[in-house]
Amino acid sequence: MPNTSGIKLKIMFNYCSILLAYLYMYACRRDFTTYADVCFREFGDRVQYWTTANEANIFAMEGYDLGEFAPNRCSPSVANCSRGNSSTEPYLVAHHMLLAHASAARLYRKKYQV
Repeated sequence: MPNTSGIKLKIMFNYCSILLAYLYMYACRRDFTTYADVCFREFGDRVQYWTTANEANIFAMEGYDLGEFAPNRCSPSVANCSRGNSSTEPYLVAHHMLLAHASAARLYRKKYQV
């Protein structure tokens, strides 16, 4: 990733929604923090700005309430989803996303911030 002409690189951790859906909902803090650590270590010399989650509310709502985005979970009465619970899962995902963000931010501040 060359950085030419004063371009500032910005990395967001939500390029792969299915991986992040797993990390946020199930593995959460430990695995997400490990993932963030690899990104910080490998790309930190070329990236000036980091974002752990882009539009977290949309991710939780569309992926776990309405079933429109990956991993397409929702209550059968909401949409054509094979599994999920729209009354609880969006809140669980949002909660775990905040915990994962806090863990990655803490790691960055302790280990990588200059």
